[in-house]
Amino acid sequence: MKSLISERARGLRLSKIREIFEIVAKMEDVVRLEIGEPDFDTPANIIQAAKDALDDGYTHYTSSAGILELREAIARKLARENRITVDAATQVAVTTGATSALFLTIQATVNPGEEVLLPDPGWPPYASIVQLTGATPVLYPLLEKEGFRARAHLIEPLITPRTKVLLVNSPSNPTGAVLDREGMEAICELAKKRDLLVISDEVYERIVFDPHVHHSLATLPGMTERAITVNSVSKTYAMTGWRIGFAAGPAEVIAPIPKLQLYANCHPTAAAQKACVAAYDGSESTVQEMVKSYQLRRDYMAKNLNELPGIKCPTPGGAFYLFPNIEGTGMDSMTFAKHLLEKGKVASVPGDGFGPHGQGYIRLCYAQSMEDLEKGVERMGKVTAALAKAGS
Repeated sequence: MKSLISERARGLRLSKIREIFEIVAKMEDVVRLEIGEPDFDTPANIIQAAKDALDDGYTHYTSSAGILELREAIARKLARENRITVDAATQVAVTTGATSALFLTIQATVNPGEEVLLPDPGWPPYASIVQLTGATPVLYPLLEKEGFRARAHLIEPLITPRTKVLLVNSPSNPTGAVLDREGMEAICELAKKRDLLVISDEVYERIVFDPHVHHSLATLPGMTERAITVNSVSKTYAMTGWRIGFAAGPAEVIAPIPKLQLYANCHPTAAAQKACVAAYDGSESTVQEMVKSYQLRRDYMAKNLNELPGIKCPTPGGAFYLFPNIEGTGMDSMTFAKHLLEKGKVASVPGDGFGPHGQGYIRLCYAQSMEDLEKGVERMGKVTAALAKAGS
């Protein structure tokens, strides 16, 4: 009998995040620092907008590009916050979250046999999204000595005649690194020199801490026609479950995305799109309070983790992740993550789950209550102290 499963599906692997998740599911009293989402609820004005839309009968099909009202709100947001000018009708496509925006953009631009440059360590779905097109993911290193920032001189040697797209993520998942202006300018010059399309994943753009500043790659000279900005409401407005994102860029690239979306999921949820109009056009005070809270928690975690034996924890400039170096414990990433979970009941993600250059690190999400963070640090302290004692 012929195989019932396609080679495409068989080639997809479960991430190490899922491996840890399955272990956690069988345990009790675990401090869960592996889950990457805000611990806040969606702001009330956004929820109310969705309720109003439902009460008004907004429960029917919409355009596969997203409702024009939301695309116009996104265009205003891009002009106001990012200094990116786009035409709402032709240069913005609303998608079912940023994951879908990335998937559809890659589908729209990349052919089988071509190559896409991806950050390492980087968000695991990037590589799978590329593989599903029949293209090849090529990983470029993000090094601790460079602050985990993308660097043109480390990317250029990996470019071949088959390279089509360079993907940049700032602030970064999993490291929290924020790409500096100088580094971004060098990357843009490289993209122009080697004729690369650039996808800029900016889903954590609003979670940036002083003195760091987020720069949108599409604003740099010569990038208007070769940069696609991907973003969503998930992290900024604590709307991970609403599944609304967007891609914005050259009309030629954006045009196929609604057609592809039509055959994947038709269109994003109607009432959720209305809620996102309220998000982008509403008050930013709640977002500002969230970011202040994240910074307090980042500072607490980084300070206390750096006092633990065998741990070196850089202080990230954005997002809500820490990427501590655990090489001093004498363990590799997965061994340490499992040991921390089994002995300390603290869930983390092994760094090599984000790419080979993540080996020797773990990812911790500090978008949790201070009570849980304090408990997590205390438990990690006991685990690392026992390891240090055993190794002395």
